[in-house]
Amino acid sequence: MVGFRESKGGRRLMDAIVKQKIDKYVNNAFTAAQLKANEAAQIETANARARMAKMGLAASSSMDHEMIRIQSEKINSLLKVRGDTLLDAYEIYGVPFDEPAILQDVGHIRSTLIAAISGSARSQDTVRAVRTGRGMSGLAILWWKFSTATE
Repeated sequence: MVGFRESKGGRRLMDAIVKQKIDKYVNNAFTAAQLKANEAAQIETANARARMAKMGLAASSSMDHEMIRIQSEKINSLLKVRGDTLLDAYEIYGVPFDEPAILQDVGHIRSTLIAAISGSARSQDTVRAVRTGRGMSGLAILWWKFSTATE
């Protein structure tokens, strides 16, 4: 890579600087994409709720499936953005692609996004269970459907 000194210490310093630049580029692009995807998912969720309410299905399994579909599509699009942005950053900064590192990063983001959405669904189910006096057995089924839909 252009700009690297021949000494090991200088090369490590430049490697660390380039890694910081790549991380900053990827995180900024991913944050922007995440904000855009969250907004789009909120709009799509509101539209789906209105559509289902018109049919009397606002609290049905059909509504659950629609919410799972929306969240799955959001996660898949964000993972694609993350992977593409990592590849772009490696190319911009002239660093050879590190496929295992890219796959590990995207896998970590996938787990984080699923955990965040699962936690949100769990909270909503708890509120619904407390409000209606019903048990929470449906949560495990919904979580399983969601986690398999995003694979």
